[in-house]
Amino acid sequence: MGNHFLNNLFRGSFVGDGRQFAINLLFRAQAHFAQYHQARDTTLEYLSKSGLHSPALKSYFRAIVQWETCFLSYQVFVDILVKMDGPNIFQQKDGSAEQRAYDIANAIKHWAGLIDSKRHDNETLPMWLSNDGFHTRKLSLTYEELSALTNDIAKIANAIQDPQSLVASSATVQAAAVPNDVSDVIQDMKALDQWLDKK
Repeated sequence: MGNHFLNNLFRGSFVGDGRQFAINLLFRAQAHFAQYHQARDTTLEYLSKSGLHSPALKSYFRAIVQWETCFLSYQVFVDILVKMDGPNIFQQKDGSAEQRAYDIANAIKHWAGLIDSKRHDNETLPMWLSNDGFHTRKLSLTYEELSALTNDIAKIANAIQDPQSLVASSATVQAAAVPNDVSDVIQDMKALDQWLDKK
C-alpha cells in the first residue's frame, strides 16, 4: 500500500469511487497475503511437530483459523472487485477454483447457522485440512489452486498500486490519460492482465 500512496502523490491517482475501490482492494490483498503466508508457516509447523499418533492439535487449530481468515479476505477482495464494475470472477456453481474458494468462505461465515439448523453432518469445524487441500461438507480446493488464486490477487494488486503505469500499459486507453471512472479502471486491468499473461 505504501507504493500506492507514493505513486498517487507523485505520478497520478484514481479519483472518486475508483480511489476507494483501489485502496480497499490493496488493503484486502495485503490481508490475504499476510494470512496466506502465516497459515502456510503454521501448517508446516503442524506437520513438523506432529507424529502418527500425536498430532500437534494446537498448531492445527491455529492454522485453521489463519486459513479461514485467508479465505474470508479472498471473498471480500472478490466482492470489491465485482462491485468496482469488474467482470464476474465466476458463475454460481460453475465448479471453478474461484467459485469454490468463495463458497468455502461462505461456509465459514455461515457455520453457526448450519449448526443451529442441524445441517452440519456432525462436522465440528466448517473447514478442515487434508494432504491435498481444504475441505468443507460439500467443497474442496487444493493448495495449488489457492496458491494460483493468490497469484491472481497479486497481479491485480500490482497493477492497481500505480495508476499511471496501469493506464500506460493498457491498449484500450491512451498512455497520457488517467482513469476517472471505475469501468475504465476495469478495462485497463483486463488489458494489463492480458499483457501480463503474454510475459
